[in-house]
Amino acid sequence: MTPLEMLVTALAYLMKGDGDVSAEERAKLLAIMNKHVGMKEVQPEQLKRMVGAAFGHARKVPVDVFVQQVAPELSPGQKMAIFANLYDVSLADGELRGGEKVVLDTFMVSFDLDGNQVKAMKEVILLKNDTAVFTNLGHPHNEPNFRLKVEYRRD
Repeated sequence: MTPLEMLVTALAYLMKGDGDVSAEERAKLLAIMNKHVGMKEVQPEQLKRMVGAAFGHARKVPVDVFVQQVAPELSPGQKMAIFANLYDVSLADGELRGGEKVVLDTFMVSFDLDGNQVKAMKEVILLKNDTAVFTNLGHPHNEPNFRLKVEYRRD
């Protein structure tokens, strides 16, 4: 499995984690992958096969087994990028569900991700996906004194 295939498979685990693949989640997956089609790194038919194989794998192999298999093959940056994409897709339909949280936690622990880095990443992605800030004038992030407090300390 290539690192790109590992990303797609990780997303398949997340998307099936709550038992319902939403239209928003599918759109996020395609948005992530279509840029590779546009850059001619992946052909459209190849992308279809990759996504089909990813969901097939996610149905057959438990997520904890998959993560243990791929973790040694990925660079630290690839692990962080996978986790960031997983968290972003988990918020695509507006809520983080229980099954999605289990998948996220499995990747975080198995990838041995730094808690401070994950917390900072989550804060930014959560803000990015909270579009209620545009429709709810009483939203706490619309207060004049709101500041994004992302703390990341390199250990």
